[in-house]
Amino acid sequence: MAGVDIVVIVLLSIAGMLFLTLQSGLAATVVRRVVAVPIGWLSSIAVGFVMSAAMGPSVQ
Repeated sequence: MAGVDIVVIVLLSIAGMLFLTLQSGLAATVVRRVVAVPIGWLSSIAVGFVMSAAMGPSVQ
């Protein structure tokens, strides 16, 4: 049973990271369109990760 629990934890962690990446990509796209200044993808994805990380505690 312990092996099954570890597999479930790993799969949930992978799913969480995929969701965070997709959410950050969406936020990066919005930031690139709203801000009229040309910014790079790396900067906008970093802003997306920060926005996603800040949303969790602020919503709760």
